[in-house]
Amino acid sequence: MSDINVIETTDIVRSFPAAHAKIEVLRGVHLKVKRGQSVSITGESGAGKTTLMYILSMLEEADSGSVFWDGVKVNNGSRGEVAKRRAEFIGFVFQLYYLIPELDVLGNVLMPRRILGRIRKEDKERAEELLVRVGLKDRLRHSTGKLSGGEAQRVAIARALINEPRIIIADEPTGSIDERHGEEIMQILLDLCKKDNRSLLLVTHNQRFAAMTDKKLVLHYGKIVE
Repeated sequence: MSDINVIETTDIVRSFPAAHAKIEVLRGVHLKVKRGQSVSITGESGAGKTTLMYILSMLEEADSGSVFWDGVKVNNGSRGEVAKRRAEFIGFVFQLYYLIPELDVLGNVLMPRRILGRIRKEDKERAEELLVRVGLKDRLRHSTGKLSGGEAQRVAIARALINEPRIIIADEPTGSIDERHGEEIMQILLDLCKKDNRSLLLVTHNQRFAAMTDKKLVLHYGKIVE
């Protein structure tokens, strides 16, 4: 782990309109994730965890505050420029797998490369290597409809890694699978990130899984507490 902050936020504020007033979901959030560090964020439902992930990823704008990727402020720039950098900088794993049923397992893993406009021989080789690393070497040409929940999430993890991102943002990655397979998914995420010196930011309701990360944070009343 290095002292470089892969992602950092300063004083993030986000509110949403209600019937007679604004509801302030995030009230000055400061967050740092170092290179190679795994960090978990827990908190009650509705605390704003997913909103924070969207803001960190520049998928949603904050009312105020700043987001930095590798020390560079990303609040500015065209939407297209930010989207391209995000595709190369962040890999996403969600509770729902968002696999494309018309594509086989390998095709789904390669989709982020296709979005960037290029699929080369080395991309296919990397996709196959990632599927081996997540334990799916015999599923490359399988239909995604034939996969179990745990297998589908492994495909999603491989897809998140195909662009060699600096950080994986995982929002409730074990929420759709049972505890045993959830633990396997967590171990795969942690092992892959550790071996590649990649950062992991995990949002979860599962306290046991949160405790597996290097640093455990709580989003409480709109602020991050340790």
